[in-house]
Amino acid sequence: MLKQFIRNEDGNYAVIFALASLPIFASVGMAVDYSNVTRLKTEMTSSIDAACIAVGKEFLTGTKTDEQLRTYSSDYFYANFTGTSYGATTVTTTLPTDAGNLTKELKCKGQLEYKTMFGGVLAYLTGSPAMNNAVIIKESTMRMKNVAEIALVLDNSGSMLETVSGGGTRMQMVKDASQQLVTNIMDLAAKIQQVSDPVKFAIVPFSASVNIGNSNANRTASWMDTRGISPVHHEHLNWGAPSTTNSTGFRSIASDGAKLDASGIPLTRFSILDQLRFYDDGTESATTANCQTWVGSLGTSTSSSNSTTANCAVFKRTGGTTKLATSSDVATEMGTSVAALQAKYQWGGCVESRPYPYNITDQLPTSGNPATLFVPWFAPDEYNNQRYGIQSNSSTSPGTTGWNNWWPDNDPATIAVTVAPTMANASSSAWQTGTARPRETDVAKYFLQTPYLYGSGTATSTSATRKGQWQYFKAAAGPNYGCTTTPITPLTTSRTTLTAAINAMAANGATNVTEGLAWGWKVISSGAPFTEGAAETRKDIDKVVIVVTDGRNTYYTPESLGYVDYAANKSIYSAQGFPGWNGNSGTNGIATQTSSSNRGRVFQNTSISATAFDNGSYSSSMIQQMDQLCTNVKGQNIILMTIGLDLDPAAASAGGDADMITALQQCAGASKTRKDGSGNAVKLFWNACGSNSTSTSCKSLNDTFKEVADELSNLRFTN
Repeated sequence: MLKQFIRNEDGNYAVIFALASLPIFASVGMAVDYSNVTRLKTEMTSSIDAACIAVGKEFLTGTKTDEQLRTYSSDYFYANFTGTSYGATTVTTTLPTDAGNLTKELKCKGQLEYKTMFGGVLAYLTGSPAMNNAVIIKESTMRMKNVAEIALVLDNSGSMLETVSGGGTRMQMVKDASQQLVTNIMDLAAKIQQVSDPVKFAIVPFSASVNIGNSNANRTASWMDTRGISPVHHEHLNWGAPSTTNSTGFRSIASDGAKLDASGIPLTRFSILDQLRFYDDGTESATTANCQTWVGSLGTSTSSSNSTTANCAVFKRTGGTTKLATSSDVATEMGTSVAALQAKYQWGGCVESRPYPYNITDQLPTSGNPATLFVPWFAPDEYNNQRYGIQSNSSTSPGTTGWNNWWPDNDPATIAVTVAPTMANASSSAWQTGTARPRETDVAKYFLQTPYLYGSGTATSTSATRKGQWQYFKAAAGPNYGCTTTPITPLTTSRTTLTAAINAMAANGATNVTEGLAWGWKVISSGAPFTEGAAETRKDIDKVVIVVTDGRNTYYTPESLGYVDYAANKSIYSAQGFPGWNGNSGTNGIATQTSSSNRGRVFQNTSISATAFDNGSYSSSMIQQMDQLCTNVKGQNIILMTIGLDLDPAAASAGGDADMITALQQCAGASKTRKDGSGNAVKLFWNACGSNSTSTSCKSLNDTFKEVADELSNLRFTN
């Protein structure tokens, strides 16, 4: 039939067919070319983007020359693009360091001169040679992120002193790995030339506490509780009843709740710390009531008599000779200078954990909400039922004394009569009771007794001329007990500052990952106490917190360390105070915690019993609080990485760290660039070994930090 149609000479069918075929063939050709061009555009877009990302990562490593980078970009593109048969293709790569690149962006451009399938025919029929080909251009621009703020939250607890295979300690390995991480990331940052300070680091050492620095600026800051109005500020301090006869107590209460002295000045922990003094000569006091004569050798006699001379003096007895002791004598006896000892009894720079919920948030501290304010660390002088000494262990003299007994709290009967009536608890029987222990909480002892230091020598019952207050010095004792870390180093670009901060870290104390993480969040925040962080509303920034710890959260009881809790405080003093203390009734001990509505801070908002006074319960409670904190941190779009170092996978009941491993894994955020075999984002948790182990169950710490650096490098470019 078709042959007949073609041969048909009737009418103008041939002419009509010829004329009709032009638009038919044109339409078909255009449809085919349009389909090809659309597909090639899509393929070229993905290929040039992939090439740009790949070359960006290589650019950051600094291991390739500019020409090698351009070749790498081209090769990567062609490995993914299959449309080269359709025409000549070129790849052009502009590096951030290229001359004339004012934006300092990484630019990748792919260009294809597409040869149309029917372009030649159409061009001949229409007389338009321009239809012979089409140019497809696709570009990908990668911009270096302007700012990265990284907080290194590093475990400085005592267990970090443990040695690892191959020599060295965990502490030293963490220092070395941290230094290398700072160097690597800052070297990459040096390649970013379009902005200043592209990468900043902060160092947050933590153990049982976190030290923010004892500068006067911090002490007097608006976010510090300088008026004593936080609900935890007077948690173990009894100022007595307001009275004109209470020389150390408060006279009135301000509208904001501050306790005021006779001059209208707030009575706070700073009020106590500011007047703690140790005297080492005979000219400091002319009041006989402020000192005592002690006889008997250390820990073997409790006999005493009041001073009868005008001045208290410090004497040193050598052989049969007694002489006035000098500062040098005192320094020799105490193992430190008087000035250094004096500094130990000033504020060390640590702060306590805020009450729930502010302990797990970055809530801005304001005086309008006193619970949000930060309270200076103050480990109170603990109860002792003998007149001197500090507990060295549970079986030796001076016997039944509190763990952190660092200030004399003598029975009123042994204090001059002019002093006793002004004590908040003046009854001798009350002071000697074994229940309420008012002598532990009564702040009067800090104001009315003045310890005198003196040198060595044998004291006998005949050495009545040897005057002064026995004061036994223990390196860890004092109001800063538990405050063991070096101060936080706020966000900075100074490698010198960061290197010094990392090298200065020293291992000592318990482990409180929750407190460390909370301050890691605070140092990259834009709000007080640290304000170096960029505004959270910025879109060109990565805020990162990296936590490294070698153990479970710990909050020790004296018994767990081989001692006796004579003071019934239920724990060693730490960031959340004494778990057995309710903060209101003026007493302490197990009887104060009997219901969920009356919980110590360590138990707040957890499922743990309020009277579960043991290490395991404390640790479990701290983990529950940590879980909540991790959720809050990640909810602020902060990249959270966690590293467990030499953690024991055994169950907690068997002395292991399984619950802490699980907590750290759950705490970690998700990678923004890496996927697992199922296509899910990889968790930013590493189980690291302190040694250079090749075990498949954990990576060495050095290798772990290399993966951390790679994760951070992957974030430096965005398209």
